Amino acid sequence: MDVELLKTFIELYHTRHFGKTAENLHLTTAGVSSRIKLLEEQLNSPLFTRERNNIQPTAAGAALLSYAKTILENWDKAKQSINDQNSKLNSLIILASPGIWDSSSPSWINQLLTNDVNLQLELETLNSKSAFQRILDDNADLYLSLESFSHPQVMSEEIGYLTLLLAKSKNNPSGQFNFNHYIHINWSQSFNTQFEASHNEFRKPLITVSTPRIARDLLRHRLGCAYLAEKMLAESEDLFCEDDSKRFELVIYAYHRKSAQSESITNFITLLKDNLSA
Repeated sequence: MDVELLKTFIELYHTRHFGKTAENLHLTTAGVSSRIKLLEEQLNSPLFTRERNNIQPTAAGAALLSYAKTILENWDKAKQSINDQNSKLNSLIILASPGIWDSSSPSWINQLLTNDVNLQLELETLNSKSAFQRILDDNADLYLSLESFSHPQVMSEEIGYLTLLLAKSKNNPSGQFNFNHYIHINWSQSFNTQFEASHNEFRKPLITVSTPRIARDLLRHRLGCAYLAEKMLAESEDLFCEDDSKRFELVIYAYHRKSAQSESITNFITLLKDNLSA
């Protein structure tokens, strides 16, 4: 059924006038009459009684009104849903645990946008619980995390490793690890467990932060040390790492809904894998 016929029917139902209906819909009077006639033929029933200056809906017309409105409302919803889906196909919402964006090269962003000139990116930092829920609710396309999760609706993939080195400020003395100067970054629960296991006399750190960028900035202005990603340390001329200090390797996982696999997601994961292995 042509929805334009229903729009014309609803307008005529309210105006009870062919001329006004034609004016409101930017049609000719003959065009309105033709549409109503076609709709009546499709329904095999008259919808209006036509007397001079007195157009009234028939019982069939009155019965059709609520159905016609519902059909048009659902049609509008369907169009909006399809438009939203089409827009979503050209956008990518990527969530990441704190620290991942700081520790990876942005070159993949330029390459991804070069490969798809119509792609729109939205990058966010979010804690694991909130990010995973966004993936489950289909409110994000991809989640990069240093934590391991399992869910029947979610696909997970190991895409690389994050190497953490003990970064020290230039005025920090060499030698044994000192908790009095240590700034702890909450990279992940896995890192916290590994770190505590590697120190027999574990004590609460002097400072605990949520992102490596905060720790790096603190080390530039005070005596101390913190485990930073190898890339960030290499870019920080005012920090150094002793060759014999302990290293940590953290797995980076990519999560997305199994029902939401797309070419953009596949391309992104491939690019990030190449970036992390470089």
